[in-house]
Amino acid sequence: MLVNSLFLTGCGLLSFSSEFEIVNTAPKDSATSVFVGTAITIFFSSGMSTQTVNESSFRVYAFDGTKISGTYGFGSPSFLTGEIKVAYFQPTTPLDNNKKFTVSITPDILTKDGKPLKHKYDFVFTT
Repeated sequence: MLVNSLFLTGCGLLSFSSEFEIVNTAPKDSATSVFVGTAITIFFSSGMSTQTVNESSFRVYAFDGTKISGTYGFGSPSFLTGEIKVAYFQPTTPLDNNKKFTVSITPDILTKDGKPLKHKYDFVFTT
């Protein structure tokens, strides 16, 4: 992966990747005791096209295969670039307690320039 870094005084180290990929999630993969009312949040390496984040590209399922319904939202635009790099899914109702859930993010999520996510990304967590 090609990464360039830039140090800005007072801002710390910022990394810019040439790939469009997921850099973090909340909850983390394999997390346990996740709060049942939590929003599932995905952090991307660069700005996304918010129109491509939907029920087919950002899916949440109970471990038995039941699709979880909810709404999608987005973080604030970056101060430096104006890009939106955070998407979240808020379940309509609290998740069942002591259950396992799967999150699936597909390459159907695109950058503003139409570049697809580098690869499909799946993770699980338990409430």
